[in-house]
Amino acid sequence: MEVKLHYYSERGMVDSLLHVISSSTNNCRELLKTIYDVDGNQVLKSKIDWIKKVDIFNEFSLGKHGFGEPDLIIKVSYDNGLKPNLLFVEAKIASFSSSVNSKMIENCYKKHTSDINIQLRLKNRFVKAYFSREKSVEIIDNGNDNNMDFKDTRKLKKKDLVNYLDEFVFKGIDKDNYSRQIYYVALTKDGNDNPFKKPKRTKKECKEIVDYLPFKKDSEEYKHLAYFNYYEINKLLNIEENKKYNEMFNGSLNLEKNKY
Repeated sequence: MEVKLHYYSERGMVDSLLHVISSSTNNCRELLKTIYDVDGNQVLKSKIDWIKKVDIFNEFSLGKHGFGEPDLIIKVSYDNGLKPNLLFVEAKIASFSSSVNSKMIENCYKKHTSDINIQLRLKNRFVKAYFSREKSVEIIDNGNDNNMDFKDTRKLKKKDLVNYLDEFVFKGIDKDNYSRQIYYVALTKDGNDNPFKKPKRTKKECKEIVDYLPFKKDSEEYKHLAYFNYYEINKLLNIEENKKYNEMFNGSLNLEKNKY
C-alpha cells in the first residue's frame, strides 16, 4: 500500500521544510546555511560547525489576543560555550514585497496582522515584552515601542505557556543582550534575491521596500532581520536524496498559485 502526503499553502511549505530538517543532521545544517541577514551575510556561518541541538516549535501560539503564531521558532544550541540563537520564522507563498502592507508606516495593525512585515514586528514586540517583565507570568505590550504608538495592546497571560517559554524556548537567551541572539526571518518566494532590497511596485509608483520593513533602518532589530534564500533551498532539495522533499515544498507553492 502506498501512502503519499500532498502539501498545500504556507503550512505545507513549512511542514515540508520540517521533513528536511529532521531527515538528517547534514540537511539540517545545510538548510540553516540558507539564512541570510538584511545585508546578505550568512547568519550562522561562524557557528554552523558547533551546532549540537536544534529545537523547532511549529505554530506556537503566543496568546489569543497576543502576538500571533509564528510559523516556526527555531532554537539553535551550540558546543564550545556559544550562546544559542532563536529564529522567529514567518512564511508566505509569494515574494516579500507582495506580502507586506503599507499600514506598517502608520503603525496600525488592525486587519493587517497576516501581512509579513507586521507579523515580524509583532514577534519583536513579543520578545521585548517578554524580557521587560519582572517575575510576572503575564507578558503585556501596551503599544509603546521606541516612541511609536501602535494603538493596540498585546498580551499573553497563560501561566503554563509562559512557564514553558521560560524553560524551553528562552532558556539560555541573555536577558541583557537578547537582541544579539534573536533573528526575525522571512521565508518567501524571492529566488536568489535579497527580499529586503527589492522595490515594492504599486499602481502609481515604485517605492523602496525599506519603507515597508518591520524595523527602522538604524535600529538594532534591523540588523537581525533575516531571510531564507529560496534559490538555495531549491538547490538543496534538488539533490537526489532530497527530491521527495522538493515535491512537497514546490507542490505547496504550485497548488497555492493555481488555486480556485
